[in-house]
Amino acid sequence: MKILFLHGWQSVPGGVKPTFLKDHGHEVINPALPHEDFAEAVRMASSSETTEDFLHVNSIKGYLDEDDARWAGRYDAGWTIQCREALRSACAAILGRPEWADRVREQLGSEDDLTFAHADQAAKSLGIDTWDIHWRRLQEKPTDPGRWYHVIALCDGERIGKVIEFAEASIDLAAIATGAGD
Repeated sequence: MKILFLHGWQSVPGGVKPTFLKDHGHEVINPALPHEDFAEAVRMASSSETTEDFLHVNSIKGYLDEDDARWAGRYDAGWTIQCREALRSACAAILGRPEWADRVREQLGSEDDLTFAHADQAAKSLGIDTWDIHWRRLQEKPTDPGRWYHVIALCDGERIGKVIEFAEASIDLAAIATGAGD
């Protein structure tokens, strides 16, 4: 897993936490953010351009948006309400950029599974309906169980009949059936 680790106020890149994550098989992006210039640290952290960046910022926003009960200990550890709100605002500005939707739609056409998976995850966050894209991918490769999963997960009452009809036509049920004689 790739992790964007933004170190704490008096911490440094390569500290105990990012090292622990690296030692446990994660790819850790741990930029050096200036301690003395909060605005510059926010600017550096907000220079997001890739779909992976979008996902990292969205994850940070999720952390910042956790309910206040979870934040009591964080405030005791040095976080401030102002810092939290400034980072929330920076995340909202990044995630609200109009170019994300076009970038994500472009990457939803990728044949690379990882690129597609990142774009699909970002599309969910942006509210982009990906059912037609998953449907096309399933039709291209009906032997891939992951593609069935995504189509079914996005199904509604209008779509399910189409999926069942396709399943009956594309899956050799006699070949995969089991029963008492097996």
